[in-house]
Amino acid sequence: MVLMQSQDMTSDLEELKPIMKYIEVFINEYPNPLLSKELAEKAAVSRAAVSKQKRKIRSLCNIDEFVYNTRMVLKSDSSTFTKIAMLFLLEGKLAKFLLSPYTLRMIARAKVHGELSRSIEEYSKHFTKQDTENMITIAFRSLGKLKVMNSIMTRVRDPQQRVMLLSFQYAQAFGDFLNNLYLPMNNDKDLELILTLRDKLFYLARDVCQRLVRNASILTALSDSEKKRYVEVYFQTIDFYLREFFDSGTRHISQIADKKRIQFNSSYVEIGNFYQPQHPQ
Repeated sequence: MVLMQSQDMTSDLEELKPIMKYIEVFINEYPNPLLSKELAEKAAVSRAAVSKQKRKIRSLCNIDEFVYNTRMVLKSDSSTFTKIAMLFLLEGKLAKFLLSPYTLRMIARAKVHGELSRSIEEYSKHFTKQDTENMITIAFRSLGKLKVMNSIMTRVRDPQQRVMLLSFQYAQAFGDFLNNLYLPMNNDKDLELILTLRDKLFYLARDVCQRLVRNASILTALSDSEKKRYVEVYFQTIDFYLREFFDSGTRHISQIADKKRIQFNSSYVEIGNFYQPQHPQ
């Protein structure tokens, strides 16, 4: 069932790629509704080009029908939001999406913890509602640094294989992001909170990457023994690189603690020192 859902999502995203330029306009203009001619002007295309993609565009929009004009604005349900987020991730434009008025408006009014728990099946295994609120505070103070993720690209055409490769590139970019985070740290308790979030983010990233490889279409062409070896090697690779990337974040945390004259014990370097998942890995 999970594999079927993953394949359905992949198919939906491939269908949306031809209207990527229009979606970029919508997320930047949100919540202002646009006429077709306004969409064409802002996307620098002809009105005929917009009309050609009308069905796909409308599938993502709420429509206000008038006698002569049709105004469109992106839907604000979790399904549409997740679909668009995944499209920008696959296209290497995640930062553009995260910094858009559409995302910021959605986050401001949404029950973020619940939405993340529904959108990412592993999320609630690691994070509480308070964890989510703490991360939102940190993220909003650090959003400008996410521009580093705009450089992430891959030419791999198969969407599921592309996700596997992008998982490494985003993990590396996330390591760079951690090096520049605004961290509200003034005492031992604040330091413990930050390190707990670090541990939880590591295990979440590892779980998501592992799920992606389990669902990858490339595995269907392998024998059971080949599949087992492939998965084991990939899981070990994921763990190795994620630990490297999170180590750079830990060094940043240590440097801030040193500046604030907060004791940073040598054991704090180890991921899992403040949090380990209770579910089997």
